[in-house]
Amino acid sequence: MTASADKPVKIFQLAKQLNISHRDIIDFLKSEGIEASLNKALEPETRAIVLKRFAEDVKKADNLMVQREYKRIAEEERRKIENKKK
Repeated sequence: MTASADKPVKIFQLAKQLNISHRDIIDFLKSEGIEASLNKALEPETRAIVLKRFAEDVKKADNLMVQREYKRIAEEERRKIENKKK
């Protein structure tokens, strides 16, 4: 992440970094009793709570992207081989 762990970061910036909806972060924080809005700066402690909550979601999304890329590369290689046979 580009923001330092000891500096506040705005919710919309964190959502962008994590590739998740800012609405998900806001809803989560509100469910935890933490005041939240799009431009609110999150202190490091609150940011850590958000990262812990969404870490698994981010990891799953990253894994899915990697799998799709491998599939795309394999399909590209298959097409190259088929074209050489013709």
